[in-house]
Amino acid sequence: MSVTKLLDGAKAYVHAVIDNLSRRILAWTVASELDPTNTYAVLTTAAGKLVAPGTANVVMDSGVENLNGVVGRPL
Repeated sequence: MSVTKLLDGAKAYVHAVIDNLSRRILAWTVASELDPTNTYAVLTTAAGKLVAPGTANVVMDSGVENLNGVVGRPL
């Protein structure tokens, strides 16, 4: 997740899941507020694009947007 400050002073929260091998963007979203459901949605969308769901490990960092009850629930 990245936070971008816009010209009018507002913040945009960009969530993206990028395949580390191919560098392909699997899913992304931009929101006006920090909300764990945005992280959950982008991870769920990206997981649906896996070649063989359930066979790959999904790895994420321990940032505050990933450590909460919404993101921690099973897919």
